[in-house]
Amino acid sequence: LLTFTQTQMQALARLCARVQQAQVATVATRSNQSVGLWQQWRSFASRPTAPNRGTIAKWKVLRGDKVMIMVGKDRGRQGVVKKVIRERDAVIVEGLNWAKKTVKSTKEQKGGIITKEMPIHVSNVQVLDPSTNRPCKIAFRFEHRADGTFERVRISRATQAVIPRPEVLRERNYERAKSDGPLDTTPEVVRQATVSSGEPVPTPSA
Repeated sequence: LLTFTQTQMQALARLCARVQQAQVATVATRSNQSVGLWQQWRSFASRPTAPNRGTIAKWKVLRGDKVMIMVGKDRGRQGVVKKVIRERDAVIVEGLNWAKKTVKSTKEQKGGIITKEMPIHVSNVQVLDPSTNRPCKIAFRFEHRADGTFERVRISRATQAVIPRPEVLRERNYERAKSDGPLDTTPEVVRQATVSSGEPVPTPSA
């Protein structure tokens, strides 16, 4: 059997204490690093985007387009885009992607479980090619008009067929004001001649 003196026992105890402290410090450092990374990820994930703007700069799917759902329970089914939610990069397809939602009761409506059309991420739908009625990828092209100007149109990458803008976009979602507002200029004021032909035009002083 090994025998230790009192001094050796005290040195061994100090060594064991140091090892234990080092282990605790290592665990605490790893824990703090994990918590720090998690906090950074939460702050990045919850960071709000610009108001009324998502991550897509050029939208190729418009309200009124006929699309096909490419993933999920409604894969392969076709429908018309009912609403575009640009701040969420999502669309609502009429008659598809139904889900049950619990609604709280308010003064206007009674609460309960309702079935409604849920948004779909725009990457999960594709516009149908008007010439083949099959889903296609969209590109942009500038076409020459009769008046000498150019118009940017959407085309199918597969067949180069032009995908026209839906007619529903020509309809107004709100009524145009029938009366002049406080900041509107009346036609009578616009027709007034404020400077005569022989009078020099005043310039603002520096």
